[in-house]
Amino acid sequence: MSSFFTKFNSFVTLLKISTQLKEDKELRKVHTRDNTESNKRFVFNKAVDALLQGSVDDRLGFYKKLTELKRNDYVKRVLFENYSKTI
Repeated sequence: MSSFFTKFNSFVTLLKISTQLKEDKELRKVHTRDNTESNKRFVFNKAVDALLQGSVDDRLGFYKKLTELKRNDYVKRVLFENYSKTI
């Protein structure tokens, strides 16, 4: 049962981060203007890092999971792709 709640809490946290990214007006400006894909991704990754840093106090376990490089890259890639589809 504990594993279910851990996965559920991680999912909810990702949904919150995704929502916050969609509401970020500065990120939207960078993403919709004439910037290279690598610049868009760089600014996006910085925004994700800032949101993750802000969630350390509330979700320490989730934050620790995302310190693993492969997992961090995967989550950022998926969030970026979903964000790009909504813009």
